[in-house]
Amino acid sequence: MAKGTALAYEAGLISRYPGTDAESFSLPDTVPVFCLPMGATIESWPAQPKYQLPVFSTFVLTAGTGEKVYGAAIQFFEAYSREKLTERQCLSLGLLSLIDRRPIHTKSIQTKKSICVLSHWPFFDVFQKFLTFVYRYSISGPHVLPIENGASYFTLLQNLGAENTVTLLLTVLTEHKLLIHSLRPAVLTSVCEALVSMIFPFRWQCPYIPLCPLNLADVLSAPVPFIVGVHSSYFELYDLPHDVLCVDLDTNTITQ
Repeated sequence: MAKGTALAYEAGLISRYPGTDAESFSLPDTVPVFCLPMGATIESWPAQPKYQLPVFSTFVLTAGTGEKVYGAAIQFFEAYSREKLTERQCLSLGLLSLIDRRPIHTKSIQTKKSICVLSHWPFFDVFQKFLTFVYRYSISGPHVLPIENGASYFTLLQNLGAENTVTLLLTVLTEHKLLIHSLRPAVLTSVCEALVSMIFPFRWQCPYIPLCPLNLADVLSAPVPFIVGVHSSYFELYDLPHDVLCVDLDTNTITQ
């Protein structure tokens, strides 16, 4: 697929998240090739090229066990540094004069890349929306942290387990009133932060106080959804409103 103004390479992996394979889900070696089936290219374009819309594609891989892995990928171009090219590559891309090897600055250099989501489920419409968001986020930077560096879920899962965590995720997505309490104040903020980060790419827009002082506990009577964390001694001083979902991190129970 090499063209007069393009250099073609076999696609390879630049980065991944998570960084290591899960026990039940390993990253297939062929994923990069399926993300960029026409190869990874470096191309020379006009200095002011037209904006190229990202291209969405899907693929299916079959593991040795017969289990299917569904992939959704979005391909796009981004600027590539001229300093990374050798003289021979610059000549192939028409970036140097053939007569005196002078640099030609009337062209821009672009490289093709891809972002991919892998799943055991073929939710391609959802993946397309998610990947489009990630792509737009990536070109709107610079950002202080990579998008995958969210809150840690370790404390949340350690205290609530997978089933109750999924239950709380549902209550947040459906905007319930949520009170999280513990005798260990140190875990409240960590759990609350992990909970609100789980709804990415959505954002929690309602009142959010991971560790609420007891003298501000009137917020629990607010007529709007909220996520509030308090010390368990709250119950010695106040009666809980009837429409609040209550999560006890110390006993791993959810009550209303």
